[in-house]
Amino acid sequence: MTQNYLSEIENGKRGGDVALWLRLARALELPVESLIDEGD
Repeated sequence: MTQNYLSEIENGKRGGDVALWLRLARALELPVESLIDEGD
């Protein structure tokens, strides 16, 4: 994953599939639920 792609995800400009969110959560040692904005 490129830095630009990750930045776009962080800024809400891109989404991602479930596998991506699971990988990010694992890398950050967080539950995947903490990465999801429930306001959407």
